Amino acid sequence: MRMGALCLILGAPGTGTEAAATADGVVLELPDGPAAKAWAGVGSETVPHPLHPGLRKACASSSPAGTAVPTWRMWADWVAAEARETAPQRRAALCLLARAQGRNADAWGHYAKLGADPRWVASVTPYLLPGAPLDSPVEAGGNLAPLPDGVLLRPFLPPPLEDAEAAPGGFAWRKATVRGIRVGEATIDLTISVEATGVQVDVAHRGGGPAKVAILIPEPPGYEIRIEYLDWMQTEQLRRPILVELQPGGEPTTLWGRMIERRVSLPTGQAQQLPQSLVQGGLFLSLPADDPQRDAVGEITPVLAKLLGVRVGLTEPGAPLPGWTGTVLHLGSPAERGERLTWLASAIESFMLQPR
Repeated sequence: MRMGALCLILGAPGTGTEAAATADGVVLELPDGPAAKAWAGVGSETVPHPLHPGLRKACASSSPAGTAVPTWRMWADWVAAEARETAPQRRAALCLLARAQGRNADAWGHYAKLGADPRWVASVTPYLLPGAPLDSPVEAGGNLAPLPDGVLLRPFLPPPLEDAEAAPGGFAWRKATVRGIRVGEATIDLTISVEATGVQVDVAHRGGGPAKVAILIPEPPGYEIRIEYLDWMQTEQLRRPILVELQPGGEPTTLWGRMIERRVSLPTGQAQQLPQSLVQGGLFLSLPADDPQRDAVGEITPVLAKLLGVRVGLTEPGAPLPGWTGTVLHLGSPAERGERLTWLASAIESFMLQPR
């Protein structure tokens, strides 16, 4: 059986309207939906919880290629424990690990689950929007402490939209805004918008002195940013942080990433139970025998086997499987591998954590 048998992913988001929620000092506007409802519980005196002690280590090694074995082990331990009994600290860690891996829907899904305790929402939010470094202190109300001049921000994509149809091509326009971010001597606002042809980030100076901020335009899952602009002038280096210089009274600065859809075929849907072919025959990750990542991928297989409770091994394209059945996930070329491994993590996580 081929990759189509492992259909464990949640469905695609739709479109919707915007809702705003406010805490003292910071204003966050999110598309209407579960994430906005979670943020609405945060007040000016909401004191954030401390994050999971292993989170920074997990996120530091979570490259898009997805072959950092310590990260896979921590992720698998967290998913297995969360499947047995939910814990907000662990759910917050899964949220930010999914964010580091670019798993947009998964991160916002975990975020919504934190809504029962606004202190956890306050602790997580600034690392999603405006995308502050994980070592940035968070104050009451979900406010970031003043960030250093020249800080690198990695704004996350706005959450999927609720109860509406996607735009043509399966992509829904949406945006999010954060107001009142303190950088150096300045206060700035940041808006991120996603549409069918690209991602736009607008940064505006709102008070104080001059400031510099570096921004990495986020890349939507399933899409590739091919051209980037700073105030509509094409940048020389692609997929690098873009330095923005802001002056009091100056015009807002616009960053734009034009994207195209990646043609990587992956299954959709979510299974209520593992297919019998997977249970009886196992899961095999396929890549060439001389692939430089083969050993690293091989170290992931026992982690997945323990988590799923099935046999997980390596195979090669066109090679016969050891049994009469089995599920093969082709990891493709190095350019596709990150997306396929990210899909695998998302599919397993969604399956393991679905309501039983």
